[in-house]
Amino acid sequence: MKISVSIAFTLFSLFSVAQINYKLSFEGASQHYVSVEMVLNNVQAIATEVKMPVWAPGSYLVREFAKSVDGVDVFDAKGVALKVVKKDKNTWVFTPSKQGAVTIKYQVYANELSVRTSFVDADMAMLTGTSIFMYLPKELNKRHVVEIALPSQWKTISTPLQKESGKYVAQTYDELVDSPFLLGNQHEFGFVASGVEHIVAMNGEGNYDEERLKVDMAKVVTACTSVIGENPNKKYVFFVLNTEDRGGGLEHAASCVLQVNRWTYRDEKSYIGFLGLVAHEYFHLWNVKRIRPIELGPFNYDAENYTRLLWVMEGFTSYYDDLLLARAGFTTYETYLNSLKGQIGSILNQPGNYVQPVTESSFDAWIKGYRPNENSSNTTISYYTKGAVLGAIMDFMLLEESASKGEAYGLDKLLQVLYTTYYKEKQRGFTEQEFIEAFNSLMGKNMQSFFDDYVYGTKDLPFEKVFAAAGINYSKNVKSIFDLGITYKMDGGQLIVNQVKRGSSAYVSGINSSDELLSVNGFRASKSALEEFVTTAELNKKYSMIIARKGETKTIDFSFIPSQSFAVSLDFSTKLDGNQEKILSSWKRKL
Repeated sequence: MKISVSIAFTLFSLFSVAQINYKLSFEGASQHYVSVEMVLNNVQAIATEVKMPVWAPGSYLVREFAKSVDGVDVFDAKGVALKVVKKDKNTWVFTPSKQGAVTIKYQVYANELSVRTSFVDADMAMLTGTSIFMYLPKELNKRHVVEIALPSQWKTISTPLQKESGKYVAQTYDELVDSPFLLGNQHEFGFVASGVEHIVAMNGEGNYDEERLKVDMAKVVTACTSVIGENPNKKYVFFVLNTEDRGGGLEHAASCVLQVNRWTYRDEKSYIGFLGLVAHEYFHLWNVKRIRPIELGPFNYDAENYTRLLWVMEGFTSYYDDLLLARAGFTTYETYLNSLKGQIGSILNQPGNYVQPVTESSFDAWIKGYRPNENSSNTTISYYTKGAVLGAIMDFMLLEESASKGEAYGLDKLLQVLYTTYYKEKQRGFTEQEFIEAFNSLMGKNMQSFFDDYVYGTKDLPFEKVFAAAGINYSKNVKSIFDLGITYKMDGGQLIVNQVKRGSSAYVSGINSSDELLSVNGFRASKSALEEFVTTAELNKKYSMIIARKGETKTIDFSFIPSQSFAVSLDFSTKLDGNQEKILSSWKRKL
């Protein structure tokens, strides 16, 4: 066995090509197909593997893109078909009879319009690289060149890749799959901000005001760039998919894909929400694409890439997307505090906050974060939400500590240090311990107990102490409430339990998710009957409920037990001392 493994490794390591060439065509666009030709020159007469990625960086879920690949065929330079063997779920192996050029042909079924997948129809193609382009495991750092046979009815190609001699060139496979393509008749417009050319590729009709977007998106770009102090791109593309109801975003190093409701631009609240999405995904060009955990690049496209630092990557970015809107003048700092108050309240009222540390939430994104179920709120916490709150706390901690020494700096400084030290100088990501050490250095003391208690642990964050030092009043009010502890939905006239909150009356009494509620205390179950019952019920009094479970009816006896809800108050103090004024002045800075 050892000898055969060694031989196999030697054979695969001998494989070398100058560059990888792809050609995309769309004869089957109406049926959601893109045809791919992958041309390799100077392939040796040895067993050669090609693979399809299983996930898209930025979206931490194994999506099994190989499931959409149809008909992998391989031909030598004379057009003779070679035998192709599928080795595992996303790997194909072939052996040329002699050294020379090889063409791999396959089709990809693309019928999921989202920010992380690919979609093709008669009108357009939105291509996410990891779901389209196969790769050679040993050749990821070679040039990858894409030629596109554009259908006659399509006029525009939008992509951040450079164009050379009519083809699109990436210096590595990582760059290729980090550079989406939008093909069709999308409307493009542009603006310059922070010395960078920005292209907005608008797909689909919408009620947007182009001139207003140019101005406002430029302000967002300027606000984001001000955090680090430099913008590493020369060109950046915003892909905007205007659809009926989908939403979301996905970051790339020199672009992002945004999906929004097409009528989102005229309602002021929705429009500000869109700018917040722009800020979030744009800020990622630093925080995750360049300021990154060491586990997130170079990528393993074959399996999960685990890190405990998504609370920093996504959480800090969520902190900044709200804060930067205030810095740019779209909202106020009072508005930001109100948003932060809501985030703190949602954490305190979620049972999972006291079960799952935010580092574990980050690590388990692959199996829990993207696959929530009816029990998730009882056992998990969002690394987005809690990470955003931790970002705010660490920002004010840094501001307090530095202000007491004469210079007030906050979380911006930490990100600047990480950007300079690891992205620019060491040209790599950082470890968990290196992140902690960078924070310790700026704080001027060992903060391991903070991380042990609040990041790797589940203790309540020191809100009152941290906010008080910044001149912000914080209070947590505990309110006793009457609550069954369930959420429910109407399904075909049936009242079905969705979720049961841990420790609630329903949880203790044995009511399950998926139970159908038939009767509550002698009355037919309905939304109005439940609301009336909760309003008039008494503590510790016995009640009964009839449910249907797995086709059988059951009577459940229960009584209401005390339930608590936390209401958070957060506002600026009207009386500030000198240090508080210095902290808030630095934090509230305008561009």
